[in-house]
Amino acid sequence: MRLGRREFWPASLIQAVSAFDLALQERRREVVPLQWAESQNNLGTVLLSLGQREPGTASLRRAAQAFEAALAEATRERLPIDWATTSTNLGATLAEIGRRDRDTQSLDRAVAMLRDALTENTRVRVPLGWAETQYYLGNALLERGRLAGSKLDLVQARTAMTSVLDFEANGRCSPECASGGAYRRDRCHSGRTPIGHAGLWHAKRLSFEGIFSSGMSVRQTSRLN
Repeated sequence: MRLGRREFWPASLIQAVSAFDLALQERRREVVPLQWAESQNNLGTVLLSLGQREPGTASLRRAAQAFEAALAEATRERLPIDWATTSTNLGATLAEIGRRDRDTQSLDRAVAMLRDALTENTRVRVPLGWAETQYYLGNALLERGRLAGSKLDLVQARTAMTSVLDFEANGRCSPECASGGAYRRDRCHSGRTPIGHAGLWHAKRLSFEGIFSSGMSVRQTSRLN
């Protein structure tokens, strides 16, 4: 299970949280540490989806705690790809907390976590995981750039997001189908989706350029004040 599950209503997500809490009572860390870590990651995934639908950051903070717990056992040395996946989940969660709370420390942690995940989620090794992590890194950099008035962050955000758009334009799965969050890998068919069509790709590029320009305007205004 990965980030998202946008087709679920909050009531279903709340039930899923309870189910994973029960599973963690059976899958004890001292007995089955890797299965316990998997359940923690699944719990974090559902809590993130729930937090995306709720005001505030309570569920998001619980999600971050669950992902951090999973990383204690699903380490980079043991399971490098699973570690990168959970690190991406945690980075995306921290970025959303930072955006809502206007908290640069959470955004700093998100950026660092996502950049670290890219050392395992490389484009050659895990192309869809790479695209997902790049997408969240671009979002985290964009939010931090807006909040801190950092041109460097905004430029790096555009670079990250443009690389994902180029990946889509070449006929590969977009992050929207690549995995959980907004993403579902099981919706991909032979590594290709309509998202790669040139018209939609061009529209998305123009949309992001508009967001980038807006971020630059915010920075310039903050410098004048």
